[in-house]
Order: sequence, then C-alpha cells, then structure tokens
Amino acid sequence: MGVAVRYIDKDPKTGILSYRRIFPTDLRPFLPRRARELKRSLRARTFHEGRAAEIYRQAVADYDRMLADAQAKATGTKRPLQDADIPYLVDSYAFRILKDAELSHFDPDDSAFNLPWVPSLRYSPIALNALDDAGQEIPGSRRERVLSGLPVALQVWKEALGSGDRAKVIEIEAQAANELLDAANLAADPEGREYFALCYRLLAKDHEIYAAVLARFNGEIVPPPVEPEPLPDFAAPPKAEGPKAQQKQGMTMRDIADAVRASPREHVPLTTRQAWQTALRFWDEVYPKLSHEKTERAMVSAWLDLLSQRPVRLPPAQARLPLPKLVEKYEGRAEVQRISATTLAQHLGTLSTIWNRGVRRGDVDDKRPNPFANHDVRRNLPPSEGQQGLPMDVINAIFRLPVFTKGERPKRGKGEAVYWVPLFLLWTGARPNEIAQLIRSDFWQDDAGKWNMKITDEGVHPAKGPRSLKTSRHRSGIRQFPVPQALIDLGLPAYLKWLEDEGEEALFPKLRPKGNDLFAGFGEWWSLYTREHGVVPEGKRPSREFRHNFMSAARQSGIPAEAVEYIAGHVQVSAGTNARYGTREAWGLEMEKLRYEGLDLSGVRRWAAPADTSKKRGG
Repeated sequence: MGVAVRYIDKDPKTGILSYRRIFPTDLRPFLPRRARELKRSLRARTFHEGRAAEIYRQAVADYDRMLADAQAKATGTKRPLQDADIPYLVDSYAFRILKDAELSHFDPDDSAFNLPWVPSLRYSPIALNALDDAGQEIPGSRRERVLSGLPVALQVWKEALGSGDRAKVIEIEAQAANELLDAANLAADPEGREYFALCYRLLAKDHEIYAAVLARFNGEIVPPPVEPEPLPDFAAPPKAEGPKAQQKQGMTMRDIADAVRASPREHVPLTTRQAWQTALRFWDEVYPKLSHEKTERAMVSAWLDLLSQRPVRLPPAQARLPLPKLVEKYEGRAEVQRISATTLAQHLGTLSTIWNRGVRRGDVDDKRPNPFANHDVRRNLPPSEGQQGLPMDVINAIFRLPVFTKGERPKRGKGEAVYWVPLFLLWTGARPNEIAQLIRSDFWQDDAGKWNMKITDEGVHPAKGPRSLKTSRHRSGIRQFPVPQALIDLGLPAYLKWLEDEGEEALFPKLRPKGNDLFAGFGEWWSLYTREHGVVPEGKRPSREFRHNFMSAARQSGIPAEAVEYIAGHVQVSAGTNARYGTREAWGLEMEKLRYEGLDLSGVRRWAAPADTSKKRGG
C-alpha cells in the first residue's frame, strides 16, 4: 500500500517530480520577492528514487520556516532562532569572508587593503590585535601583519573552542552573530542555548576559513568559495497584478522597506540594506506594530529622545536589549558615552528615505507629510555639561598621576603614549584621533631652530594606514603651528630622536586601531585609569574635555578668534571676503601666546627613554 505524499507535482513532459506549495495570499507581501509559492525539483521520477525523499523533507522544512518568517513580519515580531537556521547562517557568513579575502590576497603593494570595503574584512584588525595582545612586534605592511598575526589569532580561537568558555566565545563572535540575526529577521536570547550554539559554530568556522586565508597568503592553492544554496529556493515570481489598495493598509515601516527591497525595479545596495536594518530595528524596539498611517511627528520626536540616550558601546549580553530597557538601565549614568548627533541624524535620515521610497511606490499616501523630515537632532547641552572643560584642580590632579610623576607605564597605557597623549591634547587643543595618528615627519625645526608641527590628513600611519581628519572634505583641518614650549621643556625633541633611533615612524607606535579609530582603545582605558585614581569626576571625559579647556585658555591668552579657529581645525564658516584669500598659516604663530592660568606641571618628570628599550617595542 502506497504512502500519500502531499504537494507533489509531476512535469508532464519529463516526468520529474517537484514539491510545490502555495503561500497564503495575505502573507505574500511579507515574503522575499512576494513569492507566490515554493517550488523545488526532487530530481527524480519516483519518490523513492535517488535523494527525492531527502529533498522533499528539506523543502517541507524550508516552507515552514519561510511561513513562520512571514508571519513574524506580519505581526511585527521576529521568529526565534532554531538549530536548523544555524548551518545556513554560518555558511553564508563564511562565503562572504572568503569572497572578500579572494579579492585582496597576493597584493604586494597593499593597495587592495585600502579599498573602501576593506574595513569589513575581519582578518586585518584580528591579526593586529592578536599581535598586540601577545606583545609581539608589529610589522610595517598590512599584508605582513596578516601573515604574522593570524597564527596567533587562530591559536586563541582554538583554545576558546577547546575550553568551551561561553563568555569568551560570545565575546569573540557576538557582533557577527547579531548582524546575521538582524539580516535574517531572527531573534535569540543572548543567554540561550541557540545563541551560544550560533556563536560557537561561527568561531569554529572562523578558525576554518581564516586558516584557508592564511594558506592562500602563503601561496597555497585554495579552492574558490562556493556560495551556499539559499533557504528560500523560490519559484519565479508571478506576473504582476494590478495594485490593490487594500493590501497597503496598515503597512509598518518595515513592511514598506521590505516592499522596496523585494521590487525588481528597486536597487538597494548591501550597505544601504544594512543601514536600513539597523534603523528599523531601533524603530521596531519602540513601535513594533505601528502602521505608517498612525505614525505622527510627535512619536518620531519621542523615539529620537530615546535613541539619543542609547549607549555607544554595550557588553555582548546587553546588545539585544530593546531600546526602552537600555535607556532605563543606563538612566543617570553620566559617564556613559551616548550615540552621537551625527549617528542620530543618519538613522533618522534612513527612515525618512524609506518613507519617501514608499511614497514613490504608492505604498504611502503622497498627501501625508513625512513625519521623519526636518527634525533638529543637535544636542543642546548647557555649559555645565562639559562645554567648559575640566576644572583646573582636576587637570592638575591628572598631571600628578604616577605616569607623569613617577614614570609608571601601565601595560594598557601603550608605552609612552600614556605620558605624551594627554599633554598634547591639553597644549594643542586637537581632537584625540588627530593626536593619535601623528607621525615623526609631522615635526621639524626651521632655519632658526624653532620646533614646529602640523596636523594633516596626508601620509600613511604604520598601523592605521591612510590618515584622515574629521574636516578633510572641507580642507579646513590641516594646520601647522609652533610646538608649545611646555612640550619642548618636557623633552619632546629627545622623544622624537629616540623614536628615530628605534626605527619608529608613528609618534605612538603601540596605539592600535579599533575599527578605524586609533584613539578609542586607549581612550577607554585612560578614562577608567583616571577614575580608578579618583581624579576625574563622573560625567567628565578626561581626553575630549581638554579641547574645551584649550578654547577657553586661547581666548583668555588674547589669541584672535580667527587664529583659534585655525589652530583648532574648525571649518571657517563666517569669514569675510578678505579672509578667503592667501594662506591661514600665519595664524598658527599665535600659538606662542597660549597660557593656562593656574596650571601646575611642576611635578611632571621630564621625559626619559625607557631603561628596557628594545628594537620596535617603544612608545
């Protein structure tokens, strides 16, 4: 007696069997490409031939999974991560990494490493951080860092895999896991078994694929990556039917975005899709089922108020907490850095773009004003909240810390950076990243023997690569001025000579990029260090506040406003006609007037070379 198998279709010409199952009409708007059905060939003429039964079972499982995804989107919820999802997530992740690596291997000039997409390649910062953590020498070129650092990273991962240390595994893979879950509209409890299983499988895959990357860099032949077969193996989309107005009622912002992405006429690049996903996630965390018809401008303002309080950095265990819970958890924590106005504007602009695309498609009534447009996202903090800089007694307390008075060099202080970086921030008023990326050639003596320095986006930093300034697009951030006398008195010329003898080009050779930010890792530790010593109060930032102190001291020292703008690297927004001609470098000479009333550096030791200096290990 035969067994009845549902949803089987037989091709009348070839006799090949296929699994065919129609999706419910009301859920089709929430399926990729608005699929009408799932159709998959069983590659056989009878159910018991070849792999027909296996393909059928997989098709049934895929249909159920796609249906659950659509239902989750329709109700404004995410489907929970299941064990069956993990292989595809991991394989698609591996394909992307290997494909990126294939584009950049065997590049003796390092040119491929400077392409815009390279920050997404995980092996470059991984290698650098692995070498740094192990205290090993950092090679000059990025290619050499990969070859030297990946074996160290692979060993770290192998130990984490062997020990099964849950916290360590999640720490390594949380960011990749969260991005994959967001892209797949899946949800997982960071404390749950499935989330750890995903992170563990990702780490095992990282160990496998980066071993292949290393082999390719060493000249071995590695087969090209094979793109995994996607779970949604759709039939061709049906012929377009006339628009039905009733289907567009009640669409949420995510529905509108999904409709745009599913349209064959709309092109949404991968980077844009990722930006949409992040902004929509933050929106859904506050208004998960809100239709666009009910979205009001006041609701967007309330959302912006919440989003502006989201911390910039979160431990992996809190990365999946919804926005309202995060804001509640960190309420009153003045020392926690919040999302910037620039990032706030980017997320707002993303939602505004989605709304406008919906209008263009007809999903949104063009008579309705865009509730995401024309919001003011500037942060209007009163002067008491940081704009006045640090009190002078706090500054004096900072420069009485053991790193200045006793020559202590904590490991995370990055060698001589812990001594010089705060001094440079105080005396130049520069942004922390501008100081972090300085190199020896930024300093020189003129014909009269006077020391000068420049802050520029020209040249290449040994660890960061091509340098940049916040104001590069305006060409206003490049400036030069005399080196402040206080830095010379504390031994800066001797420090520059020591770096030259050590063969170092970077002013602070032990600083390592975190993403594209050379200062971030050091800055986090420096804030913690000053608070542990009780010298900086909560709510104050012991690095960035120096810029406000510099502005105040410059004005009190009688330095003209135009010179302050130039030295600080500000965009020149209110200059008269005459100011637009000629060079602004003469304004830099005003730096020699700078004085700090009440500043006491009498306890700061003049810099001296470390007693245990060894080649390539300084600064």
